[in-house]
This record gives sequence, structure tokens and C-alpha cells, in this order.
Amino acid sequence: MAEDPVRGANLDEASGAGAGKASERLEIPVTGMSCASCSAKIEDVLGGVEGVESAGVNFADSRATVVYEPGRVKPGDLVSKIEALGYGVATSTVELAVEGISCASCAARIEKKLNRIDGVTATVNYATERAHVTAVADVADEALVEAVEAIGYAARLPAPASAARPRARCR
Repeated sequence: MAEDPVRGANLDEASGAGAGKASERLEIPVTGMSCASCSAKIEDVLGGVEGVESAGVNFADSRATVVYEPGRVKPGDLVSKIEALGYGVATSTVELAVEGISCASCAARIEKKLNRIDGVTATVNYATERAHVTAVADVADEALVEAVEAIGYAARLPAPASAARPRARCR
């Protein structure tokens, strides 16, 4: 089995009809479950989505694990199904500084690359050279930087709050 560089999850080959197409495994952190019936409800709905090969929801771990065919269903569709049931999905938001964007085509290329990462929704503004990224909490910020750099642009994460400009002191 190959390993997914974004989450480190294993990628499995599809079985049965359409064999040869790679299936992907997505871990979705689910919020708002209060009992095992909640997890069973989510599992049933996700398992019924066309293109989903298997779905399991662990109430104790607050996670849904879905094996799906990327050509038939997108991670955003799975998140929408969970949210439609009244549960939440833990996400994180980061704003990347991207250097080397010179036009709208550059921004579109970066946006396309970021949006190919499972669980990521990104918009890129070439005027400000910023990528606004919302991702399922399991997606590492470093994976976002690597994706941008893989297509020839420089990207960096924002400086931590503690590394901000030092405050002036009165003497």
C-alpha cells in the first residue's frame, strides 16, 4: 500500500468493478456526537453515498473513517453530509503567504493544487499574494506549504503570535 503524503493515511486499491482505480481513505474529525446512535446515523448516511466503499464512525474517538473513490465523490461532499445531519466537522484555517504570484492564472494554479488535497478548500488572491485555506483538522499546515512549493512558488506559514513584533517598553 502507498502512503498519502498529506495525512499519512494508507491508500487502498479499489476492489470489484472498476478495479485499478485508487481508493482514498479520509479521516474526518466529527463534533457534536453524544452517543453511539449518533455515530451509527452518520455511518449509515456516509455508507450510502455513491462512491463510498466503506464508512466507519468511532464515537469514542469522534472520527469518521471513509474509503471512497475520488472520481465519484469529493471530501467536501462527505463533510456536507455530516453537517446536514446536524453534526460538525473540526476544521482549521490558515493564511499562507505565497511569493511569486504574478497574475490570476498563477493564483488559479495554486488554488487548484491546494483544492486537490483531501479535505481542503482554498482561495488565492494574487494581489495580496495570500492563500486562505480551510481544511479538515487532520491536514498538516506543512503539507499545504509543500503543495504550493511543488508547483514552483514559495510559501510560508504565518509567524506564531509570540514571534510578532516586540512591544516597546517604557523606560
